[in-house]
Amino acid sequence: MSEKIDQESEEYHKWKEGTAPKEPSKAEPLESESINEEVAEETIPEQPSEIKINKSFFDRIFKVKDDVDRMKKTYYLINFLIYYFLCCLFAYDALTFEGSNRSLPFVLFLGLAFSVFLPFVLIVLGFTISGGVFIGIFVGFFSWLLGLAGRAVYKLFGFDIDIIFPELVGKTGEVTKLNVLGKFSSYPFTATIENTGIYEDSIFYKNNFSIRSNEELKIGMKIKVITHEKRTLLSLIKNHPTLEVIPLQEQIKIEENKEEVVND
Repeated sequence: MSEKIDQESEEYHKWKEGTAPKEPSKAEPLESESINEEVAEETIPEQPSEIKINKSFFDRIFKVKDDVDRMKKTYYLINFLIYYFLCCLFAYDALTFEGSNRSLPFVLFLGLAFSVFLPFVLIVLGFTISGGVFIGIFVGFFSWLLGLAGRAVYKLFGFDIDIIFPELVGKTGEVTKLNVLGKFSSYPFTATIENTGIYEDSIFYKNNFSIRSNEELKIGMKIKVITHEKRTLLSLIKNHPTLEVIPLQEQIKIEENKEEVVND
């Protein structure tokens, strides 16, 4: 039941005169709520569609993808600068011998010309003089010396050489093919091994490594590297690592045997 309103009451007189406060309509929001909504709209920042990363001049020129890619390309740049410096010295020596113009711009230009044409000259001489027998050894040996100089300078600048030249011992891979000479070769098989840093950037060999093992190997077999054989004739000729491996299943058996011996 509805309660009777006292007509003498103050509330009744206010209602009759039209001065009583109106209850807020459900359809119309309160003034405080509308203010809060406006403040919230102002404070919410716009979400950028793409996050812009400020790349250095080096990153833009050499199209650097990530930190490891930057370190690799820095190493390659150091190697080229060492090679270019040697070519400039050779150009300066040639100009001194002939008594020609030895201005710095001309020496730098002649050094650049030497750096471009010298590899082609060496290849032609290697094939014409030795019939191509020693060209691979010579190029590999020169690349090895250049690599040593590049690593020394790279370390001198404080870069972490282990990131681009990782430890290969302990890495696993798969035997992919038999080499040309097969069992008559010191390294009869080729294995594919991933995440090997600069080694897998080789133009000719990529992440395929010549391997040997005292155990029987078969194509498709999983293997594990136990020795990185750095000073071999094949690694010198190819300028690419040669590895000694064991079958991964055999490694598991060896570890199980060791555990049994320890338990006994």
